Amino acid sequence: MSEQGRQYQAMAKTASWTLVSRVLGLFRDQVTTYVFGANAVGAAFLFAFQIPNLFRRLLGEGALTAAIVPVLADKQAREGKSVAFGFLNYVLRRVFPWTIGLTLVGIGISLLWSISASDAKQQMVHRCFIYFRRQSKWPLWLGGIRLGHAQSLHDYRTGAVRD
Repeated sequence: MSEQGRQYQAMAKTASWTLVSRVLGLFRDQVTTYVFGANAVGAAFLFAFQIPNLFRRLLGEGALTAAIVPVLADKQAREGKSVAFGFLNYVLRRVFPWTIGLTLVGIGISLLWSISASDAKQQMVHRCFIYFRRQSKWPLWLGGIRLGHAQSLHDYRTGAVRD
């Protein structure tokens, strides 16, 4: 198979897995809306994911990944896979403590909000917020870096499935 054929095949795989991911995401959103409805609990549920998703977009899919992937690909091409893995491990060791710290700060703020809730409805909303904030997304933040590495190895499947 020619290089162009391999690239087309990789693109088709990525596009098809992205389509599957989007359909499953639509199903998830419909179930979420059905379960929570348009009320304070539903709003708290959606808000609980906004901050972690922001950091995922910045750290996992944004500037950090855009800066690391070219360096990683260059190291792999010039010095081999072992040096590239060493660089990847170095970056992850530097980023990992910060992501854990941000997660713990978010959980602490959630707990403080829950303690300060005055009535039963506010407490229910804050409990919902706390529960979903505890569903830490820092592995996804670091997963973006790992996906960039996988793509530098010409593995295009995992990026579409992860979303």
